[in-house]
Amino acid sequence: MVELLFKLRQRYLATKIPISIVLDNAAYQVCSLVQEEASVMSVELIYLPWSQFVENEVLVKSEKNKKSPRCENSHQGLGFKE
Repeated sequence: MVELLFKLRQRYLATKIPISIVLDNAAYQVCSLVQEEASVMSVELIYLPWSQFVENEVLVKSEKNKKSPRCENSHQGLGFKE
């Protein structure tokens, strides 16, 4: 993560463009080393609220488990001509 911050800052240093990164709350992103390096490099870290992240994960997983009628029959009648 620190390497990513360094590469972003290095790439956009001359442009003076402010850098903001939106992150989930993974431990390797929230650790003090990442926060300190981001501060030194003037990179703003924005963390998603944990409850919102969990709700989105549950939604994504539930959507993956649903079967679409269109997809169930998509293999029938469709083929490649040789």
